[in-house]
Amino acid sequence: MIPLDQAFAILLKAAVPVPAEQVPVVRAAGRIAAGPVKAPWPVPVAPRVMMDGFACRATDLAGAAPGRPTRLRLAGRRWAGVEAGRGPGTAGPGEGAGEKPGGPVAGQEVGAGQAWQVSTGALLPRGADVVVPIEQARRAGEFVEVAAPLPAGRHVAPPGEDVLPGQQLVAEGERITPRRAGLLAAAGVGWVKVRRRLRVVLFATGDELVPAGRWSPPAQPAAVPDSNLLTLAAALEALGFLVEAAGILPDVPAALRAAFQRAAAAGADVVITTGGVSVGPRDRVARAWLDLGCRRVLGRIDFKPGGPFFAGRLEPVWAVGLPGSPPACLAVFEVLVRPFLLRLAGQRAVARPVVRVPLAGSWPRGSDRTRVLWARLDRSAGTVEPLVPARGRLVGVGQANALLFQWAGQPVPQPGDRVEALDLEAAEDRDWPDWFPAARDHRAGSTGANAGASAGAGAGGRGHRARPGDAGSPDDRDLTAVSGGGDRSQALPAAAGPVTAGLPPVVAVTGRSGSGKTQAAAGLIALLAARGRRVLAVKHTAHGFALDVPGSDSQRLAEAGAAAVALVGPGEAALRLLGLEATGPGCTVMGSGAGAGPAGAGVPPSPGTATPDGRASSAPGWTRWIARLVAAYRQLAGELPDLVLVEGGAGAGWPEIVTGHPKTEPAGEVITRLPPGFGSAELVAAAEALERWLAEQAHVLPPRAAAPALPLRRAAPALPPGTAATALPPGAGVAGPRSGAQDGTERVGTASGNGTGPAWPREGRDGHGGGA
Repeated sequence: MIPLDQAFAILLKAAVPVPAEQVPVVRAAGRIAAGPVKAPWPVPVAPRVMMDGFACRATDLAGAAPGRPTRLRLAGRRWAGVEAGRGPGTAGPGEGAGEKPGGPVAGQEVGAGQAWQVSTGALLPRGADVVVPIEQARRAGEFVEVAAPLPAGRHVAPPGEDVLPGQQLVAEGERITPRRAGLLAAAGVGWVKVRRRLRVVLFATGDELVPAGRWSPPAQPAAVPDSNLLTLAAALEALGFLVEAAGILPDVPAALRAAFQRAAAAGADVVITTGGVSVGPRDRVARAWLDLGCRRVLGRIDFKPGGPFFAGRLEPVWAVGLPGSPPACLAVFEVLVRPFLLRLAGQRAVARPVVRVPLAGSWPRGSDRTRVLWARLDRSAGTVEPLVPARGRLVGVGQANALLFQWAGQPVPQPGDRVEALDLEAAEDRDWPDWFPAARDHRAGSTGANAGASAGAGAGGRGHRARPGDAGSPDDRDLTAVSGGGDRSQALPAAAGPVTAGLPPVVAVTGRSGSGKTQAAAGLIALLAARGRRVLAVKHTAHGFALDVPGSDSQRLAEAGAAAVALVGPGEAALRLLGLEATGPGCTVMGSGAGAGPAGAGVPPSPGTATPDGRASSAPGWTRWIARLVAAYRQLAGELPDLVLVEGGAGAGWPEIVTGHPKTEPAGEVITRLPPGFGSAELVAAAEALERWLAEQAHVLPPRAAAPALPLRRAAPALPPGTAATALPPGAGVAGPRSGAQDGTERVGTASGNGTGPAWPREGRDGHGGGA
């Protein structure tokens, strides 16, 4: 299972905003700016009158005093919206038919000893520099008397007082509120470049479901009314997305695949399903996507409720699978999927704030897993109360307006203790959540072992800097500060390792027991897979293995998104290829452990076995197994993996990614180091360091672009459904994913289909249409 903060980082890093379009400013409210919007003109463009009264020269008022007023002759009038004065004999607003306005002709100005009557919003007549409010003047026929001096500029708005030319009015990634749209219009902006509205198709899955509002308990006691579609559709429409609630799908693989293809062909950006993503025999959503060629980006996450999860990419469509239980479905939507969709839509701020308030009521027992509790935030009392201590409490979910986080191993808070509540009624105001424990460590500037997690061990020893408003977010500018681009300052020249001609790069993830090697390997695989890298994960098991065991290390590597997972044990090896069936020539299937291994590799040596000359061994047994596992992968997949990532293998001579403090320093190349207690920011930095290292290898394969999937062939009758196998040397068993298992695939394909789908409205101009 992937930790929640890593899952968040993986999804947001993979989210590329939808394309931009131009819309008129009158339709810009609610849209997300695709670039900064700046004022084309100053507002006002010329000095403007701010009070009803009389425009004149301040020098004429210098001697005014009570009992000795200054008398000015009225020479004209100007109202708001009139560019030039009016000639004599024309009546203005509120003037009697017999009044003589004395208005000037165009081009005249206020002279010495003169005044013009003006209204609020009018352009200041040329020659005037002050406005006397009508309440501070006395009309006397064709004259006006002023009894106090006023400084130049009083009651006059200079050019640009409201908006300066070139001033940024809306930032890129900012949602344009109604007030911001009004500002754009006032500044003279006519068209705005915004992100196209995200197109989302929703499906509920499950044979037990009936549409909302159509459940009859006496006639359908086994049925369950669907509520997820209604809730999610309303939430997504409130975000401004184009949403199609496409109904309920049965737990039939062919029906699932056909519906997904129709949605993709109809132009959906994201297809969201509820239900069918766990590991039961009827949970078939993930497998349906994988069969279409979808590339897994994220699998099961360490989060309760809401651990069963699926996210994948079938270019150009995103597939997101949520659990079916409403409390779990909505929890993972609020915490993980909503921020991901907002980032896809182009919005920069994707995380809501947390508030620290006293706990009212009792807290459920502690947990060894991260979980959230639905809660009610009482704003008047300033407290928060947990509402749902267990799954299935629908009333509590309906009444909740906050989520409380309970991190693994966290002490149970007592009533009155301050706890952090995620405010579900607040708008997103930051581009990275500050409620992850790692984010809090960054903010606190922790020292000791925790400081090492944020400081990293790269060249120069500089640590990751959390950006303002971006607590805990990996900063691309500081990736080298964490990873150092490979810790070569402490590395001796690499011994001859097991990477040989014709093989892809091999990297070992090493460290003490309990240092987080599996967590690091899974996190790196997930980040690399999100970028299109095919990773063959290899796990060394000195005491034998059982393949495809839920919760095992190899299963975690598979769920992270590995293209294949290989297990190497005493006298046997197995290759589990994810998401593909056998291609190419006929295959021979050998039982796991049957026969002898390749020469010199009957029992793969433990990492670090010494050679007669005393040098750290390059592990000939490992070498032979790696070469044959890569060959098997190539025969099945029709291509080489981009990287072989070995969990373990210290001293084998491969370049290493070191976790924690090793027992002995590596003798070969160290690509990067992960400090004790590392989190998502350090994993992202390590993935960047690994990418840079791969780019330095002469034989590296470039990241894949979107490509059609290889043809899917029906497995031979003797094999379980979904199994792929090929001939390996004796003793090397090959296994594929079990039937119905929610395992990964690393294929990118293009959905096709002739069915109908949602009719998305055209938006914008130049063929884009104009959205609301």
